Amino acid sequence: MAVTVTHSTVVVVPDDGTSPVGSDEWNANHTVTGLATVAETGDYNDLINTPISGSGRDLLTEDRTYYIATDGDDSNDGLSALTPCETFEHVFVDIICATLDTAGFTVTIKYADGAYTEKALVSRAWLGGGTLAIEGNLTTPGDVSISINEDGAGAIDIRSSPAAIVIGGFKVENAGAFGFGLYNDLSNPVFVTGAMEYGDCGFAQILGAFWLFANYEISGDATYHWFGSSPAYYYADSWTVTLTGTPAFGAFITIFGGARLEYTNMTFIGSATGIRFVVEALGQIDTGEAGLTYLPGNQPGYCRSGGLYL
Repeated sequence: MAVTVTHSTVVVVPDDGTSPVGSDEWNANHTVTGLATVAETGDYNDLINTPISGSGRDLLTEDRTYYIATDGDDSNDGLSALTPCETFEHVFVDIICATLDTAGFTVTIKYADGAYTEKALVSRAWLGGGTLAIEGNLTTPGDVSISINEDGAGAIDIRSSPAAIVIGGFKVENAGAFGFGLYNDLSNPVFVTGAMEYGDCGFAQILGAFWLFANYEISGDATYHWFGSSPAYYYADSWTVTLTGTPAFGAFITIFGGARLEYTNMTFIGSATGIRFVVEALGQIDTGEAGLTYLPGNQPGYCRSGGLYL
């Protein structure tokens, strides 16, 4: 069985010459290039979401930046602040994943100042490794807001990571009752290397494995500031957290399910209400023995079911 991949469509042709297999799904104008063959028992869904090397890809020889603006147009090339695209989906899916071989270089998606209502969803692999940088305003993160209303999703939402992902310079908000600001569905960490602002989120302002390498501000309420439930390593050390307007939390940090958070030498400016921490089911919060009142909140934290607070 052959899978013919052209510049505009994918056609699966059985060896016996009968009608194409899965034509309803495959002939949907997937934008991929090259030629591939798979066994008759192959997983065609995986092939759709896997970059295929071949003719037609733009092979990078240096780092590249694509620009997004609220007044942009997805018919633009996105290669300068004067010709920005409008949507993250177009830049990431239709340009980076579909047309580039990044060849180990960094590709940056740079947002102009403005208020955005489309989540930044990294949902598939790109070809060539390197680093994907998602960047707003690193000096004043509140000037680039991503505000959505969606359960089970993040304003910045990481579902696939074949190489390093770094983010910074955003205010994130999610009005969904089960909504997140930052979301990482993977066990390998995403690196937050620029200043951030966390606004109102229905569930968690940060959910999943992130490593924080910058000061940040909390200006909104959430059930949890940081929530970790998978056996991964979460990290922040020696940064300043500014709490504006006394944010309210069910619990500032909740860690369980074998997750480990190292959250050491942090400086907190301002105050919050809610339980300081919850650690259970073999989770661990390492504060460097900073004490039970180290984390923001006005109610004591607790451990149970093998959870550790150090």
